[in-house]
Amino acid sequence: MAEFGSVEHIRSLSRRELENLFRYVFNSRNDLNTVITQQDAEITELRRRVANQSKQLKAVQTALERRNQGEMKARWRRALDRYRVLAKELFKLADRGLMELGDDDFRRVVDEAEKLGVTDG
Repeated sequence: MAEFGSVEHIRSLSRRELENLFRYVFNSRNDLNTVITQQDAEITELRRRVANQSKQLKAVQTALERRNQGEMKARWRRALDRYRVLAKELFKLADRGLMELGDDDFRRVVDEAEKLGVTDG
């Protein structure tokens, strides 16, 4: 017996078998074209979704960066305000003299200086 699809095999088929084979190949090709068309549509839709998600992620990233910059600015502002308070307290110390400062006020100034990372060395 000849190998399937070989010239010998095709020649050995009757007209009816050839017509059935042709119909099978034709229908299979149409089915394949339908599948390819559906896959192309799905791929196009997936690419559209990916582009949309990418756009959304970029917007979220930008919003997060803006928010973080705002938080950093607020954090810097709080630290700067604490430095200003400490500076005022230190000027009071210089004006009044260390001996006139009460223990509670002195401890509060030292604690704030430690929180801010100010050291004596």
